[in-house]
Amino acid sequence: MKKHMMVIGLISLFYIFITCGATMHRSFETQDVSVSTGENFKFGDETYALEKWIKMPKYDSESKTGYGLSFLQKEGVMPVQLSISTNGSPSGYASLLDMKLEIDGENLEPENISFENVKDVPGYTARIIFEFAIPNQSKLPDKGILLYTNKKIQKEIDLSALEAPEKNIEISAENPEILNFCGNWKLSSIIFHTPDTGNGIFEIDATLDISDGFEYGRDLTLSKDMSLKSDVDIDALIDAISELPFIVNDFNLKDDTGWSYSDGKMKTIPDGTELMASYNEKDEVLLLVHSGKVDILSKKTDKNAVKSGPVLMEITAVFKKAN
Repeated sequence: MKKHMMVIGLISLFYIFITCGATMHRSFETQDVSVSTGENFKFGDETYALEKWIKMPKYDSESKTGYGLSFLQKEGVMPVQLSISTNGSPSGYASLLDMKLEIDGENLEPENISFENVKDVPGYTARIIFEFAIPNQSKLPDKGILLYTNKKIQKEIDLSALEAPEKNIEISAENPEILNFCGNWKLSSIIFHTPDTGNGIFEIDATLDISDGFEYGRDLTLSKDMSLKSDVDIDALIDAISELPFIVNDFNLKDDTGWSYSDGKMKTIPDGTELMASYNEKDEVLLLVHSGKVDILSKKTDKNAVKSGPVLMEITAVFKKAN
């Protein structure tokens, strides 16, 4: 597979390695050494170093976020192949380096591979950027595989030490609602409500007050860089209370690391849980509402027998500003 790229002022800095017919559809020999951030390593004929994740807004969409993974190259031969037209002049470039990331059990290939001059990092002359469109619900991976097609070798790259780039906080500055949500919060109560009264299966309209020492977590932090930190596990709470004969598998904030907001709806990252979000400025209360059909389990509660079947359920987590 050939990937075309934008080459910025590098021809004068590097000799171009010319080859024909390079392709990704070959078997590769794996080099066992795993490379960490900032560590120089030899790959192919040149020396590189893993640098950082870069935000790539041009690949952003409703379902995906653009990220670039950059490597620095010391002075040497630029890792490209040159296509020659029928009249003998260069017609295009393709990279001899490639990369794949394992995302949710599948291999993700770059949308593009670009090269830049480097003036901000002493000792390096080029920056190679693998550009990816990563699903919003997926975490950035801890490992990647760097490929050198000409030598038919591949190397595992340790990405665990890299920090995710900050998201665009200008969006927050333009949206007062998002700014209202930002801060430290304490879970104060959870409201369970079935709006379809008389459904014949299961009805509830109850509030569970939360106090200090709550074993399923109370803390929630929403930051302007759209990161999220929480120990709240409402799934586990529901599973532990026999009076709640249903299961909710996607209201578990403690495993989320980010959030987005649009049209009254907050979506957590990477789980992708969609919550109705609202803020009461007078009382400084944040409401996160999980709404949808749940399957009522046929079992006895402490009071009576419960029929089975799907029921519309609203679960509202009430947060108050932390002191």
